[in-house]
Amino acid sequence: DDYMCNCTNTNYNGTNCTECVLECDFGYAVTDQCMCILDNVCSNDEPCENGGMCVLDPNSVDPNLYDCDCVNEYVGMNCTICNLTCDDGYSPNDVCSICTVSDICISNNPCENGGLCTLESAPSNYSCNCENSDYSGVNCTDCSIICERGFQVS
Repeated sequence: DDYMCNCTNTNYNGTNCTECVLECDFGYAVTDQCMCILDNVCSNDEPCENGGMCVLDPNSVDPNLYDCDCVNEYVGMNCTICNLTCDDGYSPNDVCSICTVSDICISNNPCENGGLCTLESAPSNYSCNCENSDYSGVNCTDCSIICERGFQVS
């Protein structure tokens, strides 16, 4: 069977048009399917995390030099560091965009009248120790000793 395939206007050569002869521009690579695709760290590895966008260094011919355009309060080479500063008792949420309560005893102490707040489980399951006050109750708001003796609490 002597034959020859016509490979005109294709990216292939050879008897059966199976030999890829495609040449890609700089920054592109030939795939197994004989197509050109971007050949750089941004398109291949997607190194930026937490929603960051990979941007190739425009001043370099090296396809592995990149920067990450980070979102929210993420910083660092690959957007892995949450740089959101929160007040005591608060911590960054899962996407590093806002501060949320992490310890109600610190952020908004619910224990009144000198009661001591203890965090049982974060962020808002707590108990109040009212031993060193003249109050009782869940939040140390119920008058105990002073009121029993007839004193008015203001």
